[in-house]
Amino acid sequence: MLKKIIFTTLSLLIFLAPMNAQKYSELHQKAKKYLSERKKHSQKEELKYLENLVHCGLPTLTDYYCHDYWTVKSQNPKPLPKSKLYNQFTIKKSDSLAMSIARTAAFLVIKNDSIIYEHYYSGFNKDNVLNSFSMSKTIVSLLIGKAIDLGYIKSLDEPVYKYFDWMTHPKDSLLTIRDLLNMASGLNWTEDFLNPFSDIVKAYYGYPFDKLLPSIHVTRKPNQKWHYQCVNYILAAMIIEKVSHMDLGTFVEKYLWTPLGAEHDALIGKDKASGYPRAFCCFYATPRDFAKLGLMVLHNGKWNGQQIIPASYIEQMHEPAKHLKFKLFRHVDFYKLGMWIYPKPKYKAIYFAGVYGQYIFILPEENAVIVHSGQMVNQLDVMRIPPDVPLYLKIGTEILKQYEAKVQK
Repeated sequence: MLKKIIFTTLSLLIFLAPMNAQKYSELHQKAKKYLSERKKHSQKEELKYLENLVHCGLPTLTDYYCHDYWTVKSQNPKPLPKSKLYNQFTIKKSDSLAMSIARTAAFLVIKNDSIIYEHYYSGFNKDNVLNSFSMSKTIVSLLIGKAIDLGYIKSLDEPVYKYFDWMTHPKDSLLTIRDLLNMASGLNWTEDFLNPFSDIVKAYYGYPFDKLLPSIHVTRKPNQKWHYQCVNYILAAMIIEKVSHMDLGTFVEKYLWTPLGAEHDALIGKDKASGYPRAFCCFYATPRDFAKLGLMVLHNGKWNGQQIIPASYIEQMHEPAKHLKFKLFRHVDFYKLGMWIYPKPKYKAIYFAGVYGQYIFILPEENAVIVHSGQMVNQLDVMRIPPDVPLYLKIGTEILKQYEAKVQK
């Protein structure tokens, strides 16, 4: 049974993620290794998450039905207003084709706190609750800022080990919350999306965190090198739960979703029904409510007359963590505290980012926010500038230029 599940899993990944012949061969070699090592794992737990993987397939925008989750209630809905010029703009045919190829689901442009452009594709609409994927990491970082504001956490430089009794290895004491949020933890977490036994695949498909995490320890000195690992935000979310004595869904509802005036309920994935938040990936909301998150950041943590996240915390997100090494001789010029920063001068933007084309762009100089939701299933690599980002920034800023031209008439 386990053998059948593994090869079904690999076949599914091969079909949906384009790979060359060499990678195909490597994957089969890995499969043999997995089978030979299966006795090292709890077969009962393996079977469960692998069955989830086979049943659910690759992650999608609406895969919440395959997982346990909290419902975050919309207690105080306040719809975003539409501009008088709402949807009076055009997108070039070439750009529209590019969006189609990228399997865009939603594209919104907000200017001066009003929606000026909104379009949905492939049958999606404004009421659909869609997966944030890794945009969730930026949300968790903002929640850490809130926890500091509330006095639950003293500072970003608090050691992580004091929150987890299994963190007893010598280097574990070096790790801080800041290191988690900056992707500089040095943890021995495997982030291989094409390996059914990797930590990230287990985490996504419901392997219980209380069984998965105790083997995770610091093996490289933290705060030295930027290395993208989802576990950093699993731990950050768990810290929020520990210090607040609330589950993450309750914390989000009380301190973020209600003050934002979110229009719809949101969903937050869990590893199991009574478990921990899958906060590295799985915050499901409508594109309009994602836009409100962007607007809050645009206004330095303030929305609906409330200071939701401290302005001082938001300000830190605008400057990259340049002290961290990236690749070869390059240092980080694109990331800090869970926020992505566009590193080239053409666009002055910071943004939330998630795999398959999920973005919330904040453009302070334009007083604007751009939201894109998509289903580009072959985008798995973490890059300094994701290849589709310039496209969405280009289309969004062209709409903003059309808006300015109409206003000035």
